[in-house]
Amino acid sequence: MTNSKNRVTGIYAWVVKGVVRYVGSSKDIYNSRKSNHLSRLRNGTHIPQLQQLFDEFGQNAFEFVELERCLVRELNEREDHYKDVFKDTIFNLNDINNYKKDIKTGLRAKNFKDKLSEVNSGTGNPMCKTETTTIVQIKVALRDGKMTNKQISDLFGKSPSMISSIKNNKRWAKLEIPLDYQVDNKLHNNEVVSEEIEHTKNTEKIKLDESLVLCQA
Repeated sequence: MTNSKNRVTGIYAWVVKGVVRYVGSSKDIYNSRKSNHLSRLRNGTHIPQLQQLFDEFGQNAFEFVELERCLVRELNEREDHYKDVFKDTIFNLNDINNYKKDIKTGLRAKNFKDKLSEVNSGTGNPMCKTETTTIVQIKVALRDGKMTNKQISDLFGKSPSMISSIKNNKRWAKLEIPLDYQVDNKLHNNEVVSEEIEHTKNTEKIKLDESLVLCQA
């Protein structure tokens, strides 16, 4: 047997000895919000004024009342309304002014997510350490097709998976190569870069061979 109720979205109040002392809102006022309040009160961690009444009169003096059921998108507006109605007796009148709940559902939630993704994508992400110019250089190398992904990865010090993601437009897809972009140095000239990489490999091989000879001697 359980005391839980069906999920109810709406506005609620805590009434103490016949006086409304707290007004709040939730997407699940009974199973989630009510139990959360009681837990805080029993642990002595609620707002001071409400906690003082609980400590003085006990839980039996507290009545949880459903004021109104509404849609999720209406919670802020309806909570404001009831806080205005009971403004002379509630303890948390300024809560909604200090912390605006921004509840997003449906299409609004999707648009917000897409916008956030766009803002934080590629070099817009605050965690991104790759400069725009470097991404453009990588795109140039990929476009010209004279280097393998591994060679590009080695040249720019980026992971092969990152190079692959750029190539397949999974990352920085909206970053285009400027029309007036000039390929005029070794970082942009894939033929020179390819030769440099091959030269580096040959140099490293020669050094390795020399080391082996010295070891054998």
